[in-house]
Amino acid sequence: MSEPQSPTLASLPRLPQELADGVAVQSHQLKHVVTEEKNVLPTKEDLSQEKQHYEFQAGIHNFQRGQLKRTDTEEKQVLPTSEDVALERQHEQFKQGIEKFSADQLRSVKTEEKVVLPSKEDIVKEKLPHMVAHFNKDELHHVEPSVKTGLPTPEEYAREKVKSMVANYDHKELKHIEPTVKTGVEVIDES
Repeated sequence: MSEPQSPTLASLPRLPQELADGVAVQSHQLKHVVTEEKNVLPTKEDLSQEKQHYEFQAGIHNFQRGQLKRTDTEEKQVLPTSEDVALERQHEQFKQGIEKFSADQLRSVKTEEKVVLPSKEDIVKEKLPHMVAHFNKDELHHVEPSVKTGLPTPEEYAREKVKSMVANYDHKELKHIEPTVKTGVEVIDES
């Protein structure tokens, strides 16, 4: 195979003249910039962290199992015994039986009263002779009635009596008398 050949200057595409003039003019107006290559070095903290990481990895790779000491383990979470599990299962079944209970499974039952309780009247009849026998009238105290009877006072009674007498009186026997009026009364000033 033959080596690939580079294109010649004449075979390369050319820019139009107005573009080439614009590029040439602008290239003279550019500012010169000094480029600096910055190589950021790690800080002291980065170095110490990396060193600790390498030491940690080396400690894992070079670990000696013979340096370990035997210790007794203590179980912190106690597992339930089989009796505890059985009790919990029984409790759960009991709860499910209550929640899923169907009233259709019940039988109709007629209740019978075996002990008949006395009525209020029977109780009063039993207590009355005992209460009468042990009644002590010396323990009675005068108590003002809480309900007012509405009886009139003596003045109100007399006034009502007079009104009823006037209303029932026969006025036919009365005669009409004209009052006598004095005319020409003189007023005497005694000052």
